[in-house]
Amino acid sequence: IVYDPQNRLFGGDALSPLVSLYNTGVEIVKDFQIGTIFPLSRSVEPVSPTPPSVLKAEPFCRTGPGSWARFRAGAESRAGAVDFEGTKARPGPISLAVAATINLDHSTNGNGADSADDNDPRPKDEQTPEQVARLVVYGDSDFASNARLSLLGNKDLFLNTVQWLVRHEKFITQRPKDSRQLKISALVLTAEQTRQLFLLAIVAEPGFILIMGGLVSVYRRRHRRE
Repeated sequence: IVYDPQNRLFGGDALSPLVSLYNTGVEIVKDFQIGTIFPLSRSVEPVSPTPPSVLKAEPFCRTGPGSWARFRAGAESRAGAVDFEGTKARPGPISLAVAATINLDHSTNGNGADSADDNDPRPKDEQTPEQVARLVVYGDSDFASNARLSLLGNKDLFLNTVQWLVRHEKFITQRPKDSRQLKISALVLTAEQTRQLFLLAIVAEPGFILIMGGLVSVYRRRHRRE
């Protein structure tokens, strides 16, 4: 299970990380510049090494460096055990999604080595859509549920995934907002950004004004005595 107490929405918990680190080399998230939310997600990593001529797997959504992943007991509550547990946890960034392409013309022999049809005169890099399968694995399915599909970029990420799977890459994009909706920009803050804003606006700024007021008061009293 993935924990990210730093990159989470204000009011959310550490089990709903806000993802903004994308591998733009994967077409699903090319030019993708909006965050996505993965509630109660598991980590997804490609097994290494993979046969390069058969399978190509690339992670494309990662949590922040302050996150970690560890095994979670089934009876554990969502609010509990959010502290990093040293050797029991794997430090982030943690991959939450992997896109894979599989060359169906290749197979592996009993020794794990690649084998192909020697009678096929076509170069290996000239592969037709029928010869290459595509697969996308997410560590979470709730990001595309009815309750969370409209959050941040979840809908765009899901639709881009479908477009890539059906080979309609030209439709992969970050879609503009509906012009019929009110033109109000939503400000989405993480818990860390909210804390920093609180310290700046509620603590630092009033504190600075109080200090300056005290200094001015002391300065005036001294001049009155003189």
